[in-house]
Amino acid sequence: MRYAFIEYTCSSPDANLIRDVSVKNKTEINSVIEPAEGIESIRLRALIDLFDEIIEKPFYDQLRTKEQLGYVQCDWKLISGVFGFYFIVQSSEYNPIYLQRRVDNFMNGLEDILVYI
Repeated sequence: MRYAFIEYTCSSPDANLIRDVSVKNKTEINSVIEPAEGIESIRLRALIDLFDEIIEKPFYDQLRTKEQLGYVQCDWKLISGVFGFYFIVQSSEYNPIYLQRRVDNFMNGLEDILVYI
């Protein structure tokens, strides 16, 4: 079995990378995606924290509870002086392309979540 990984940034939709990596445990069948969207202004940190608080529970509810995709996490991090927001979805049932589509679908529906705030 192989471990598939997708990582992308919002700078270019063509920047998607799929990486198959051999693992020691041949029964390992997990896929994981970790898209990161960079934000280059420190003054936006408060907005990032607020955004995280707003979408964390709906993200978990939709992708983990309702769709039962597997392990999910969303958060922000600082890399090389740039704040970024990322989503992780890890699943032994679904391939990374499907997982990316589900995250994209969630992101496309964020306006509906934000309208009710």
